[in-house]
Amino acid sequence: MQQLATNLAELAINANLYWAYTFFRYLTTSQQLLIIQMISLGSTTDLDGSAFMRQCQTNVAVLSLLDPSNRFAQEYIRVVQVFQLGNVLPTLFDFSGTDADDFVFDNQMLAQCVHFGSRIGEVSCPTKYFDDASSINFRRSVKYGIGVLTTTLQFALQRFGLARFRIFSPDGRRLEPGTPEYYANGETVHQA
Repeated sequence: MQQLATNLAELAINANLYWAYTFFRYLTTSQQLLIIQMISLGSTTDLDGSAFMRQCQTNVAVLSLLDPSNRFAQEYIRVVQVFQLGNVLPTLFDFSGTDADDFVFDNQMLAQCVHFGSRIGEVSCPTKYFDDASSINFRRSVKYGIGVLTTTLQFALQRFGLARFRIFSPDGRRLEPGTPEYYANGETVHQA
């Protein structure tokens, strides 16, 4: 953000766009972005669901009037989009950060392995599939698909530094190599 502000400051000086730069800096302060977040999440009592769009359109219109090249308006839209991805989107979904106790667990484990740079290998296991052996139905398969997409989105947002999730915390629960214990439902269980 600092580099963007520096580049836009240079543009403002060179193109005599002081007011466009000042308004852009005002709109991208943490206080103004918090207002955008509150509006988009419906945290305000006097605004309806379209208030977020109206506010953004108003801000873009003013920036476009102040800057005929629309550079400040485009950058404002980009800042709001990145802010929404990193701060608003995670509040709309269940990103509790804990490993699931369901089919999506394998996907979460693989994402964690990639995130922490672990080596990944495959051990083949002979398996037979037949109608009575499968425990996943359509509803659970849809839940699994959404879980995979959620895990992938969490991984991408964490990797690009747009958000942080407990599932990728280096301080999270894990088994240390060589220890004869494992975790079950958050409690340490010692093996005999």
